[in-house]
Amino acid sequence: MEWRANISTEDIEDYYDKTTKDALSGGSLADVPSDSLFFLDKSRDLSVKRKIEKNREKVLRCDSVLQRNLFIKAIPSSTQNKQKSKRKGKAVSTPVDDDAAQGNVKDESAHGSGVLDFWEEKEGVKAKIKKKPKTCIIPAVEVEHPGCSFNPHPESHQDALARAVADEIQKIYQHELGPQPIPLVVSGEAIDEEYVCTSS
Repeated sequence: MEWRANISTEDIEDYYDKTTKDALSGGSLADVPSDSLFFLDKSRDLSVKRKIEKNREKVLRCDSVLQRNLFIKAIPSSTQNKQKSKRKGKAVSTPVDDDAAQGNVKDESAHGSGVLDFWEEKEGVKAKIKKKPKTCIIPAVEVEHPGCSFNPHPESHQDALARAVADEIQKIYQHELGPQPIPLVVSGEAIDEEYVCTSS
């Protein structure tokens, strides 16, 4: 048998590397049965179960706000006080029907307990008169000259141009006739300090 050169032996080297790694790690995992690798955990974690039950017993913040507190009284309503004064003023009241009389008893018990029914339909509720807002005298937008519009009349356009030219000429006259600004750099020779001291 002859030896042939340039034959790849990588697969043999990989096999030897794999077998040595398996021998060092305790054997190949393919040969080990699955019962020894995996198991079912049937024990119960009581601490987690207690936490879940404890959180279930808690009342949410939104629900606790909505629950009625016995120590806090309801805010008295001004309409409730008016109704009490009306009841005191009437000495004799004659209910028309039995249903109406029962309705009055319900209202009195509700007002006596301090619970107000906001969705209760009341007869004789007057609609509020809407006040009209005061109109502002000052216009919301400054109106430009008619000659500045998209398609102006020729006379109004010439008038607008004349105004613009007059404004520009006024700016030029103010610049030319106005006071001269103070120069930042003064031209001339520097004065020696000794000369100033001796002359004074």
